[in-house]
Amino acid sequence: MSKKPKKKDSEQETRNEEEEDAEFLLGATRAPRQGSYEHFLIQSLAQTIFMTDDLKRTKAVTVAALMVQESERENLVIDYDIVEVLNGVATAMLNYSVRKIGEIDLVAIPWGFTWSEENFEKFIVPWLTVRPIYYPHFMRTHVVLGKTHYNWEYPPIIKIIEEPLWSWFFDVVTCLSVEGYSMMKNAFTAWAIPKVQQFLAELTHMVDPNLYAEMLGLYSRRGKQSLSEKVKEATEGSKSENPLG
Repeated sequence: MSKKPKKKDSEQETRNEEEEDAEFLLGATRAPRQGSYEHFLIQSLAQTIFMTDDLKRTKAVTVAALMVQESERENLVIDYDIVEVLNGVATAMLNYSVRKIGEIDLVAIPWGFTWSEENFEKFIVPWLTVRPIYYPHFMRTHVVLGKTHYNWEYPPIIKIIEEPLWSWFFDVVTCLSVEGYSMMKNAFTAWAIPKVQQFLAELTHMVDPNLYAEMLGLYSRRGKQSLSEKVKEATEGSKSENPLG
């Protein structure tokens, strides 16, 4: 009859595995000869494979792209104007705020750029394919109300002013519903992820493939799922039930 492994042996194996992981991380994070940023780039790229939230993946890949030295960017098939858009919008959407007014969750997106027609054309127009749900009573400038003050009973709306469109949009995204935020997020990530995948593939060509594979193995071993399962999830994108997740 085989004996059950002793608890002490199991603990020793766990410690040995942790020591191996720590040793590998230490080696992986030492700046390699190829460039002072490569070790950070490898870690960033490896982490994106295990991200299932499309906004976070977009942010992570753009940050990795921005790590590349300008002298080496010309060798990559990466449009850095698009990287700027992806990074700016993902950052804003990840930092949404929620204000509770009565029974309402009022969601606002804090754009990190000036509210202007030029920035609307650059950062918003390429991906905006939806008309998000919002609470017009809480708009700042593009609505004419029947009363001059707010109360818990919504005042009647006389008119919503949708011109100019760029100004109306920036007013709307200060008073989105939860569903409206989700619509915006989905529209943006549907446009962003194909580009993110292409940029990720380009960036992996810049790092040591052996070290990159080892880093992927380390992150896979740390998690409960196999690497193939993680890659599949990352490819399919986020399936979170919480639209504000």
